[in-house]
Order: sequence, then structure tokens, then C-alpha cells
Amino acid sequence: MDHDKTFIEKIGSWTKSFFEALVPEIKAQKSILLAGLLFFVFISLLSFVAPPRNYPIQTYLEIPSGSSLSSVSRDLAESEYIKSEQIFKFFVVLFGRQKGIKAGEYFFEHKISLVEIAWRMVHGDTRVAPVSVTFFEGATVEEMAEVLTDRLFEFDKDYFLELARSKEGYLFPDTYHFKKKSNPEEIVEILEKTFIEKTDPLLPLFEESGRSIDEIVIMASIIEKEAAHNLEEKKTISGILWKRISIDMPLQVDATLKYITGKGSAQLTNEDLQTDYPYNTYTNKGLPPGPISNPGVMALKAAAEPIETSYLYYLHDNSGNVYYAKNHGGHLQNRRNYLGK
Repeated sequence: MDHDKTFIEKIGSWTKSFFEALVPEIKAQKSILLAGLLFFVFISLLSFVAPPRNYPIQTYLEIPSGSSLSSVSRDLAESEYIKSEQIFKFFVVLFGRQKGIKAGEYFFEHKISLVEIAWRMVHGDTRVAPVSVTFFEGATVEEMAEVLTDRLFEFDKDYFLELARSKEGYLFPDTYHFKKKSNPEEIVEILEKTFIEKTDPLLPLFEESGRSIDEIVIMASIIEKEAAHNLEEKKTISGILWKRISIDMPLQVDATLKYITGKGSAQLTNEDLQTDYPYNTYTNKGLPPGPISNPGVMALKAAAEPIETSYLYYLHDNSGNVYYAKNHGGHLQNRRNYLGK
């Protein structure tokens, strides 16, 4: 029995020694397995945060105000900016805590990772600088459309014209800073709002003139095309044009015909002058049916506050100098003297 006990003790001692020797190996194997698992997770994560193969470069993405993280994640995935909605959400929460993402128009010049997209959207880094767009006083809706088409990204010119044509005269000409991908509705709304803001201080002057705002805007739109850029000349020509209306004389303004025909004064024919267009101020007395351009503040002031003179005619020479006449004979003399006609 003692011999058996000794043998059993030896077996236990050998077993203990075996397992004691095996433990470091097991621990080492666990470390290797853990490292392998971590490496696999890391590589998998990299594959998910890497840009998709069909990533749309040189594109804009609009994040509307009030958008949820889920809806933005879905849009990004559907548009192939990211591969994983869940991982994107994780990084947004990691970077922004409770801030979430910021609305705006984001520009993606080249491929970037999901992590960088999350970082940019949390911090509002759109990479889009506002585009400066200038409309000069007296610009027509058609001219505004050309400028916008040239300056903005994929601008829908036809839709803008559809919205803006009925608002001719009431879209204020100024320098604006639009988003590169602004749409026609946004722009028309901004131009209308600016017109209201700019004309609000002028309302007492309009009321004092005894004329309606529509009449003043129409006259101001003509003045923009007929006068140089100084207030005195604008007011003087305003006085001449209002005087013609008051004595039941046709305005006889080439600019209103150009608005319809597209022809400048030198191109107008006798047939044009005699055709009874609604905007033909040779065949129709009084103001035309609507504005022919979008006037600025100076022209609006001139229309509401004209200078009364004895003049009834005016013309500009090739250098832009203006010459006035009290009667038709004097006007013809000015034509011979300064235009050689």
C-alpha cells in the first residue's frame, strides 16, 4: 500500500509539473489568439471606415436643418459615401457627444474615410465657401439667370425663370453670397426679401409721391435703362418721363421695346416702333404693363422724387453724356450735334 501511495504521489507530482510547464504555453497561446482577434477586428474596422469603391468625388451633399442622425447615415450609405451606418453613428457620437451633426452643404472633393466624414459633420466643416454673386442695378430676370448659371453648381436656369419672371422689378439687385448649390426657390426668396428690406425705409417717400409702389417700380425700372449712375440725372429723366405721362404724351422709350424684342436702339426698325406690343411706349401711352428691369435704391428714389424741369426730351451721346431739349426741334438739333443724325 505504501508503495502504491508513493507511486500515486509520483504521478500527481509529474502531473502537477506537466501542467505547471503547460500554463505559460497556454497563456502565450491566449495572447496570440487575442492579438489575432484584435488584428482581425482592426482590419475589419478599417475596411468599413475606408471609402466605398464608387465614392462620388467632386460632389455636394445637403444636410437639411433638423435632420436626424439615422436619416443622414442612411443618405450617406445610399449615396456611397460610407459603408456602415452603425459605425458612422458610433464615430459621430464619439466626436460630438450630444452635439450631433451640423446642417449645411458639404463638398467632397476627393475620397475620405468614414471617420473624417463624421468629424467634419460634427464640426460643420463643409469645405464650401459661399459664392459671391453680383447683380447690377437694372439687371433683368434673364440677365440674373445668366449670372446664376455661370456662378452656381448645376443651377436650374429654366426653373428660376419660371419662378422669377412674374417678379421682375421686385428682385433686388445687389451682391449676394449664395451656397454653391443654392436652388431657385431659395434665391428668389432671398432677392424678394432683400427688396422688401431695402424699400421699407423708402415707403414714406413713396406715399408722399402720390403714386403706387407698382407705378414707382415700373418707372424706376425704366430709369435704370435710360439714365447714368448718378442721382441727379436719374431724377431729371424721371421728371421728363412723368411729365410726358401728365400731358398724355407717349413715353417713347426704346428700352421698353428692347425688353420685348431684344433689340437695341440702333437695331429698332420703323416696323418695330409701329407694332402694337404691350411694352411699345411709342404706340401706347402711360407706363408699360410691368417693370422692365430690377431697379436699385437710387432709381427708386428718382422715380418717387423727380426733378421738375422745362425739358421734354433727352438723349445720350456715344460717351454717355446726356443732352436735354425743351421741344422736338431742340431734340432734333441735339441728335445732329451729338449723334450725327
